[in-house]
Amino acid sequence: MIKPGEDCTPVTAVPDTYYHFTGWTGDVTSNENPLTVSKVTHDMTITANFTHNQGTIILNQVGNGSVDGGGIFDTNTLQNITATDSGNSHFVNWTLSGQGIIAEPNSPNTTLILTGLNDCSATATANFFDLTTNNTLAKAVPLANLNGLAGESHVYRINVPDSLQKYLMVTLKGFTGDCDLYARYDKIPSTFTYDYKSTNPAGQGESITILNPLAGDWYIMIHAYAGYTGATLEFNFGADGLATPTGFAVSNQIDRVRLRWNDVPDATAYEIWRSKTDSILLAEKKSEVADMPGSRITYEDVFEPGNYHYYYWVKAKNGSMESDFAGPLPGNNLGTTSIALNNGTAVLASGDEDSIVTYSIYIPDALQSLLDIKVSGGTGDCDIDVVDPAGKTVKRILGGGSDGLAQFANPERGTWLIHLYGSSNYTGVSVLAKYSKQTAMPAVPAGVNASDGLFADRIVVRWTAVAGATSYVVARNALNSKTGVTELGEVTDIVFEDKSAAVTGDTPGKLFYYFVKAKNTFDYGNYGTGNSGYISKKPVIPAVPVVSNGTYFDHINIKWTKVKGATMYEVWRSNTTNSADAKLLVKTSQLFYDNMSDYTNGGTVATLNRGNTYYYFIKAGNGNGWSDFSRSDYGKVSVKGPATVTATKGVYWDNIAISWSAVPGATSYDIYCDDSFTGNTEGRIFPYAPIDNFHHKYQVKAKYLNLYESDFSPSATGQALATGKTCFFPSISLNSGKASDLQDDGAGNSKYFSVDVPVGMTRLVATIDGSPILKNDCDLFAKFATCPTKASYGVKGVESGIVETITVSNPAAGTWYFLLYGTTAYSGVTLKVTCYSVADIVLTQVPANDLAVPFTAKFAGKVLDESGINGIPNIVLKARNPITGAVSVLTKTDAKGVFKYSTAVNSEGEHTFDFFFNDMPDTAKGTASHTVATRKGCLEANGFFDMSAYIPAEPVVVPLHADVMGLQDFLDTRNAWDEDPINGTYETIWVESTLVKAKDDTQLADKLDEGLYMFFYGVEGAGVGNDTTTTSALSAVPFVLHVEETRKGGVLAKLKLLELVDESQETDIMAGRIGIVAVVSLSSPNDAAVPANISLTAGEQLELLSKLAGNSDDVSPLGNMKYSDVPSKLLTVILSNGRKLNVVGAGFVK
Repeated sequence: MIKPGEDCTPVTAVPDTYYHFTGWTGDVTSNENPLTVSKVTHDMTITANFTHNQGTIILNQVGNGSVDGGGIFDTNTLQNITATDSGNSHFVNWTLSGQGIIAEPNSPNTTLILTGLNDCSATATANFFDLTTNNTLAKAVPLANLNGLAGESHVYRINVPDSLQKYLMVTLKGFTGDCDLYARYDKIPSTFTYDYKSTNPAGQGESITILNPLAGDWYIMIHAYAGYTGATLEFNFGADGLATPTGFAVSNQIDRVRLRWNDVPDATAYEIWRSKTDSILLAEKKSEVADMPGSRITYEDVFEPGNYHYYYWVKAKNGSMESDFAGPLPGNNLGTTSIALNNGTAVLASGDEDSIVTYSIYIPDALQSLLDIKVSGGTGDCDIDVVDPAGKTVKRILGGGSDGLAQFANPERGTWLIHLYGSSNYTGVSVLAKYSKQTAMPAVPAGVNASDGLFADRIVVRWTAVAGATSYVVARNALNSKTGVTELGEVTDIVFEDKSAAVTGDTPGKLFYYFVKAKNTFDYGNYGTGNSGYISKKPVIPAVPVVSNGTYFDHINIKWTKVKGATMYEVWRSNTTNSADAKLLVKTSQLFYDNMSDYTNGGTVATLNRGNTYYYFIKAGNGNGWSDFSRSDYGKVSVKGPATVTATKGVYWDNIAISWSAVPGATSYDIYCDDSFTGNTEGRIFPYAPIDNFHHKYQVKAKYLNLYESDFSPSATGQALATGKTCFFPSISLNSGKASDLQDDGAGNSKYFSVDVPVGMTRLVATIDGSPILKNDCDLFAKFATCPTKASYGVKGVESGIVETITVSNPAAGTWYFLLYGTTAYSGVTLKVTCYSVADIVLTQVPANDLAVPFTAKFAGKVLDESGINGIPNIVLKARNPITGAVSVLTKTDAKGVFKYSTAVNSEGEHTFDFFFNDMPDTAKGTASHTVATRKGCLEANGFFDMSAYIPAEPVVVPLHADVMGLQDFLDTRNAWDEDPINGTYETIWVESTLVKAKDDTQLADKLDEGLYMFFYGVEGAGVGNDTTTTSALSAVPFVLHVEETRKGGVLAKLKLLELVDESQETDIMAGRIGIVAVVSLSSPNDAAVPANISLTAGEQLELLSKLAGNSDDVSPLGNMKYSDVPSKLLTVILSNGRKLNVVGAGFVK
């Protein structure tokens, strides 16, 4: 009951299993759920309506036959399906894809049940073998000229006569196009259900080799992904293969592992393979030894000092013939030695790459309620295993650093082991184990802090860790009250990012209050004092800009003051004081802009003209919008001509040299003799040859291109003599890499220099040294093939302290001219111009991964010349901060070419920092990128995962600079750094460099142990260019999650319904092999003329993978794809904040 005029409590319609809500009827008609009825004035009857979920059964057939039973049906209801032979074929089996279960796959008359949600589908394919065509192959008899269209499948049958055969080999060769082979014993395979498949790239032939095949019929299917022509299919088997080595044994010693096995008849050699895990697919070939007939074969794996643990395999060889592997057998030099820890006392650990260091902690009784194991600090990379007293590995912590926390409630009595595995050399790592009895709820978290306008799309909440806490609950309220809070989630970290629609969809700047409580093994604690936060407001209106008025000949300068919360500014120009008439000039993150006279902005903005007054307005913006226009200030270009003119009198024979003071920004000058136009020059000395030796009057006008000219200069008179000197243009020639003599000159004067640039140079660097910005100041300009002026130049120097530098990428071969212009009088200045065939930015210091935010990311690097060793001094670089989007101009490199950069990281996730010379992408080789990955927990509502880490993948070398630029442009656009159209070529390279590489990435594989993993490759966690080496590569850092062992079967079933794993992969993973489901961000359903931003926060990455793991309603399959040799699935995922992302996924088995 409610009082008249009040709002009713929200009512939620909850459907039973296999039903869905369709709407409210009665006194209210609505699809809103929950439903709130406002200002109720009378009794109301409202009915919630539900309908049984329905889906579609699609029936197909391969071969000659017919099928019946398809249509739209209720889910969870048995439906009859039938396959009927044609008379010239016989039914073999059904195969299924989608969301359903077939009761008897080998029966032509069976039932199918739909298992998905409303609008689900399942496709059942009846497989018939054709008895009339030549589809039964004979051993070693090729079947030629086979063709297939994209999407077609063709089935063939072969027979293995007995169980004595050592191998069965099927090959498909000689074709053009893209198809794969699938093999299955006794049943026709599909792309989803098979025993073996080929995985060669398109156009390279396909083959399957099966060792010790079962006797009987095998069915081979050719499936066309892009069509194929001219294929030849052939199979062979034999009993003459090599036997698997017997008597394989391992002997562990202090500094080595000794392997022994029996001689195999007809073998000539043996391969020894080794891995950190018991998966041969993760193993690497260690060595090869020759056969010793009649003897036991011995191989010793000798270790460096330290502890090591590996798995070993051996197989026999004779030419191209190979046996099956014997093994795996574990081998180590560990013994039972471990370092005992005292409860609650940390020790420092160090180790070498591939080594194992073991610590132990003894729990004296079963009364302890919590065991904390914390590994932190130091340098290098080690992974952590925790083994309980029963010998079971109960926690594995992976990452790109040496930080990890494992907590165990009610730990068993006995000795617990902590293994540190060296992924690289590491040192100074703290190891602490502490057991305790928790008899009270945890303390209130202190230091709760919510971000105030730091971000336009989230509020970040942080707090101080509570001793003994195993997790934290974060809640939000519109009021500063703990009563009526909305719980947002439970996390194991001490940071939470609120990107919910309730926050991002509300008014920017609105305060929200956040509260945090801790949980331990005893109970939940209480909420502490709240703290308010808000997403950044739309910036306020900027102050009136300051506009130059008659100061510059070639441009108008506009400056403005910084606006709090603004990340970008727009500069607008009008011919009136009315902003409604203004046109947009530029968007910039700087606080100044030079409106050059010839700038037209694609024709929408006119060039500047002499005498016109222009009005400028500024708008400030961020992710939540743009401010209104500022009030305007006005300015115009200068019309002043040269201040002084001189003409020689009686100096040169038959010639008069006219010179004048420079007009900054002038592109050329018109010379007048006795009020008549005489000539034009870009320089400031003009030789004039009069027809007599009388006195003549000379004046000069400055010009800016063909747009306008200045007023006349003062006049000067000159006279030629009958004999004298010839006039010349002064230019000082410099050699590359050598500084000029000390230079000095007056204000407004110019000096010219030239350098010859050879063919093939990738960078030209010019530096003036000894010229402070505020006094004793001169500026540097450069231009190819002709002399620059302040208005007409190719490149202008960038000032940093007493140094000013010009960097030109891929300079044209030929003569370059340089102008040294005296802004003030100057002295003691040198100019040095150096040509480089290569200039590389390489990072020498990068932040550690797996750190908890907030922290300061510190970078150091070096600019190297073509030697790859020598640093280039006085280079000015730029750095792009991915968190704020700001581009910073760094202090010039020091005498050794070294630079430094640091910034705060206050948001979880992956942040890729870019370092470059001019722009991204840069036209010359040399840019560097590095991804900083923070710590991120895996706790989410479903409890799917028990481990998370950002793990750097093996970099994919990108040898062509055009591809480096193309990939940089793709990542820039997808991270919303620019609005360029997407080039499909580089979108494909992005997927093939991430998703496709995941199955063979040894750098990632070395981190994996057992079970099912999910990888997410996002554009926010990738960069292209150099990193800590000078090799240009695409470097990605996927977010890696391990599925909790008891949830593995359920998650695999969901992933199979999405066709991210197939039936064969599901079987292998459940049998103990390592499974990987890799997912890569691709695009957005909301892509339009401007491609959408698809970068994700850490919380969004976790949510996306959890939705896939649970086959959420928010996941929609779009179709099948294939990249290189990897069949994959295109899906759309809708996040809780409404964002939509298209991803591509595929499953692999190790």
